[in-house]
Amino acid sequence: MSLLSNEWFGVSQFLSNSGFVGIFLWGIIENGILPLPVELFVVPFIIITRSNAAVVALFGASGSILGGLLDYYVGVGGLRLFSRFSARMTEGVIRSLKRYEKYGKNGIYVALFVGRLFPLSLKPIFVVAGSARLSRVRFCVIIFVSSLIRYYMAATIGNVFLFLLR
Repeated sequence: MSLLSNEWFGVSQFLSNSGFVGIFLWGIIENGILPLPVELFVVPFIIITRSNAAVVALFGASGSILGGLLDYYVGVGGLRLFSRFSARMTEGVIRSLKRYEKYGKNGIYVALFVGRLFPLSLKPIFVVAGSARLSRVRFCVIIFVSSLIRYYMAATIGNVFLFLLR
């Protein structure tokens, strides 16, 4: 699905019309299903709806927790289950497991936090966190805080564009 296609327009229109529920769904989608940048949806959402950046960040970060937990539980289910979905992602998981062996749990926590601040796919790291049985509470807190920062930054960019368009 191209970002300029009618299908993409329909999806983004549906999510925009859904309001904060759409932001929550976007958090689930971009963190657990399709690694699409937050900014693709949040900036236009802020411009169209003139929503509060903090509220948008809260809904997006909440959805991100559920999306991240999807991949976390794939890791709990094992690499064999994950390999059925994608060979390319399996390679990423194997690379992440090697890094986990080198840096340990703290390395995974740092990678989760820092990586979430950038438009990167963290699926392999989420799966490794699940397969290593890292604390779900810490995992959720790290995903929430880092997603909150990222969504807030995207919403602030939307507010800057909104100000410039006035």
